[in-house]
Amino acid sequence: MMHLLLYAHLSTASALTAPSGWTQLAPDRAERVPGTPGQGELIELSSSVDETASSLSLAMVSLGLSVQQSTVDGDRLNLFLSDGRLGRAMWDAAAGRWLVLLVDASVAPQVDPDALLLTASVVSAVPTSVWGEPAPEVMAGGGDGSPWGAGDAAVPAASWVSDASESWSQDASMLGIWECSVMLGGSPAQLTFTFEADGTVRLEQQVSGRTERHTGQWSTRSGHLQLQSLPGTDSGTNAYQALGDSLRFSYDRTRLTLYRQ
Repeated sequence: MMHLLLYAHLSTASALTAPSGWTQLAPDRAERVPGTPGQGELIELSSSVDETASSLSLAMVSLGLSVQQSTVDGDRLNLFLSDGRLGRAMWDAAAGRWLVLLVDASVAPQVDPDALLLTASVVSAVPTSVWGEPAPEVMAGGGDGSPWGAGDAAVPAASWVSDASESWSQDASMLGIWECSVMLGGSPAQLTFTFEADGTVRLEQQVSGRTERHTGQWSTRSGHLQLQSLPGTDSGTNAYQALGDSLRFSYDRTRLTLYRQ
């Protein structure tokens, strides 16, 4: 009988449970301050998703949210959105869903993202008052990383705000001229990239006897390269590796390995 009662209680619980002090706006969405998502927004994404970051990005696009950059932080993803907000995402394998916390960069140091994400996941599976007693109160954030957020909320989770504190700049190890030979669109191509300290990038592209020259902008942050105003530029940013005399990044849907000239 107790098992039946427990199952009935769980089956009526919301898919995402708002932490204490937050407002549940929908079964898959909660806000810290209703109408002000920049102060904190929790969302659940469970339709057509898997554990990959690409599926998360596509699911967020369906909500009108564009992920400009994502970085792996242990078993979490740190996100940077085109609207300037920071995000922290957790894959909940048991439920087949992503749980995502979004906040303005100025708010990020005030919350413990992992405590909030674990709360949204764990509390929904642990009914309040199953044994007729009040459940532990979930705080807005905590420094101990527990699912209840118990502890000193003044201790921030530093890792997830590191991307926000680092500005876009030009990695000095990339300055200079880099070349490679590669197949582009089924044709052999010779690419020459020149990265300049003022953020200018020049591309000379030789394909099938034709030479094209283009000028754009480049910048780096947290191991990611952003190229702008070049044909074939991958959308958003992509991870790069500068290893002495070799440089690796993606261009025109192709992973390049270039060598310093």
